[in-house]
Amino acid sequence: MPLNRAILEDTRPLRIGWYVEEYTYPRACPAAARAVESARDALEAAGHTLVPFRAASEGACKWGDLRGCDVALRTRDNTSGLPAKDRPEEEEKVGKIGNFDRSMLKGESIHPDLAAWDTPYPEGTKSDRFPRLPTTSTPGLYQAALARRDVLRDEFATYWRGLKLDALICPVWPFPASPVEETRNWHVGWPEATRIFNLLDYPAGVVTVTKVTAEDLAKPYNPDTDDALMVQSAQASVANSLGLPIGVQVVALPWREELCLRAMLEVQKCMPFDHTQHARLVPVPRRSPDLGGRPEAITAGHSSKL
Repeated sequence: MPLNRAILEDTRPLRIGWYVEEYTYPRACPAAARAVESARDALEAAGHTLVPFRAASEGACKWGDLRGCDVALRTRDNTSGLPAKDRPEEEEKVGKIGNFDRSMLKGESIHPDLAAWDTPYPEGTKSDRFPRLPTTSTPGLYQAALARRDVLRDEFATYWRGLKLDALICPVWPFPASPVEETRNWHVGWPEATRIFNLLDYPAGVVTVTKVTAEDLAKPYNPDTDDALMVQSAQASVANSLGLPIGVQVVALPWREELCLRAMLEVQKCMPFDHTQHARLVPVPRRSPDLGGRPEAITAGHSSKL
């Protein structure tokens, strides 16, 4: 499909939805929340119409339903159809780990850093509260999960069209860039701010709008999750994050990439951010002391051994 430049270059005011909490997991930190709220206020001051987006809290398309469908679609077990006696040992391990069978994460064959995955979430807590569809181990189950996803797409689109939106702004990530040693912890719990639009197949982009301020860091931050590893990662990501960039996510309906780009341009116009500064940055890497020093160049003498 060719780019429709008429939509991209249109100057009419847009009708833009916004949320901070609806589909953001864990809870957005003060800086991430302020980024969305500041963009909302700036867009409204520029003449656009801003509308609260409350699909999840109003029951139109619940976060838990989306997450349950998403988990089912990406936990396929290619060996579950075979009798146990016919499953090759390695295939069985791959299949079970793909299904998040935590019992397979015990023992010496799993890296010690993954041992924490063997801690089940408390029953009935936020971290565990989403419908668990059957793992998509057969074509029929996979098609059933796709059908469920399409129902959720319809619910989301119906709510969106009821508000007559052109675009939506929301958090892109619940906290600043994580220290590298914390990424394994949020991969366990899957921050969902961007995943839902991948599942729904909506075009989305990111615009950097601000930096973490001292005022942001002075505010208390509760990630609002029962996942202890996620809490650790979120709080470590916020700590000492003064000056790190924070963006907002801009979303449009499927096949409306031009509207997504148009809305991104409006955000960029209303929230000027010196993007040329990245070329001048000399950052101090956020890494754990036990990960060693800076990478060393491989000499010609060592290259033949790789």
